[in-house]
Amino acid sequence: MRKIQPWLKTAFVAAVLLLLGASVAAADIGPKPSVDIAVSLDGAPLSAPVFYAQMLTCNAPDLQMSQQCGFNNPACDKFRELALPEPAESCTWRLQGPPTVWGGQCKDSQCQFTYFLPERFRLAVYVPGHDPLFISNPVTRTALDSVYRLDLGGDGSARLVENTSLLRQSHAGGALAALLLSLVIELAAGYAYVRLTHSPRRALWGVLLGNLLTVPILWFLVSASFARGAFSLTLALSELGAVIVEGALIAGLTRGQMPPARAFSMSLLLNVVSFILGAPVLSALTYLGLVQ
Repeated sequence: MRKIQPWLKTAFVAAVLLLLGASVAAADIGPKPSVDIAVSLDGAPLSAPVFYAQMLTCNAPDLQMSQQCGFNNPACDKFRELALPEPAESCTWRLQGPPTVWGGQCKDSQCQFTYFLPERFRLAVYVPGHDPLFISNPVTRTALDSVYRLDLGGDGSARLVENTSLLRQSHAGGALAALLLSLVIELAAGYAYVRLTHSPRRALWGVLLGNLLTVPILWFLVSASFARGAFSLTLALSELGAVIVEGALIAGLTRGQMPPARAFSMSLLLNVVSFILGAPVLSALTYLGLVQ
């Protein structure tokens, strides 16, 4: 068996450390919830091409917060003045201060909200030429990617209704896309790892089976966690479980030719690579509407 050159070993270790460091710095690029809202006024699209919307959350009345909009515009002052008491829950609906500033990207009768969104919210909307602000009813998100319809009335009413499709709620499309992406990335990276370290090629069967077993489960667990407010913990535990399962399969299928320590190191490396490369691609596909 040909000996690995010292510089290749050094380069490989450096790459592992770089990827691990990048995974910590770029952990923010993982899957995140989104809310898409179609807005109409008296049953017709808005005449204003650009409008402004903010999510309101219900907080304790005496909680001091630095209220900030998600956009720089004089219209922000209208949102800062909002304070809508909710006596039944002893809280007040208003803007949430930094670091969670939930302003939507709104134009052409469509609004999109992303990042770590609140589980329960009301929507405040300012349409140029229409005063005062429209304030919707409260709603609770139950899906990773939610779709709503906001019906504004000339009388100042605002009715927010969820119409997330069953396919989108089940996340089947996203799970399939995530599985295919993960397989392509991890098998390619796994093949490079096997060639570089002269590991047995049976390790690739462990990578294949590990992804087939863990990616669908991970995807559905993480998606379901949004309805329970446990996204970060579920994501961390699911990723750890995927590394353990895949590492165990690699070690088992190589029939002792690959030490457990190396098998789990390989699994960790491949999952880090998959996370860093796959998440941005999947997010782009979701944003373009190619994945539900």
